[in-house]
Amino acid sequence: MGDPSINVETGELNNFAEDVRFDSDEVFRPAVSRAAVTLSGVNFGQKNASGAVHAAKTRYSQAMSSHIRNLNAYVEAAGIMAAAAEIVAREFDAVDANNAEAAARVNAMLRTATDEAHRKAFEQVKGIEGAA
Repeated sequence: MGDPSINVETGELNNFAEDVRFDSDEVFRPAVSRAAVTLSGVNFGQKNASGAVHAAKTRYSQAMSSHIRNLNAYVEAAGIMAAAAEIVAREFDAVDANNAEAAARVNAMLRTATDEAHRKAFEQVKGIEGAA
């Protein structure tokens, strides 16, 4: 009934998916939203006309935008990973259920064949005893 050396703990895979989904939805996503508000806009050098300060403000703004995009991508990737883990667990469970059903059918067929062989052997022994 299957290879006993292969043991997929789908419960742990589901726990992993739940943990990642919780962290993604309840911790990271709100934190990224707060960070985006806090980091939006460039508040330094507002009264400085220096070209170097203006260039620094531009680079800073670009870096913060890139950082927020990366954080959002991280949150999205975590959601995708959680969904993938759930799918893998569900598929393994389905395969295990199908294998269990198939094994039960095979075992039932073997049991029927064994019972029939025993019945025939018993009839032969009874026939031999009756002839003696």
